[in-house]
Amino acid sequence: MYRLPVATVLVLFATACGEPVGEPSFRTATPYPPSLPAPPVLREISASPLFPAPDPALWPADVQSGLATLLGQRTLFIAAPGQPVDLSCVPAPGVPRERLVAAVIGPKFAVLQVEAGGFAPINKVWVFARGSAQATLLWAQLGQPHLAPEALLPAIRSGSLWPGARPSLSAPAGT
Repeated sequence: MYRLPVATVLVLFATACGEPVGEPSFRTATPYPPSLPAPPVLREISASPLFPAPDPALWPADVQSGLATLLGQRTLFIAAPGQPVDLSCVPAPGVPRERLVAAVIGPKFAVLQVEAGGFAPINKVWVFARGSAQATLLWAQLGQPHLAPEALLPAIRSGSLWPGARPSLSAPAGT
């Protein structure tokens, strides 16, 4: 019996889990903002009217466009909660690689929690500013703990969604 060296097995595994042949290795997407928005912006997001939006097909066009651009897609292709999604490291044709966990959208902001497949499936939270033809990414958190859909809005309101920023969310003295 022939045994492959461990390094060869690892290279073969990593190659199999890569992007399919013919697709670009790197997506041309907006880079993630490096840090949380300033506390006044976080307070504004936390106090904004936000409403559950569980069906990506019904989202406003600017939010769909902003997320599609972030994911490197021309048209948004994401599974709604409970729909099939490919969370494996080998992409399956015609099956989305991301699935919505929860979303709240208001006139000024959209907050989306998504689970994404790949070599290491991960939860992501994205905050978009609305008001143009394409929503603009304000903040992203990769590896965010999975929140139940009904827990997203309370986490935004309490400030617990913003790691390390909770104490600074209270309004400054005299305001």
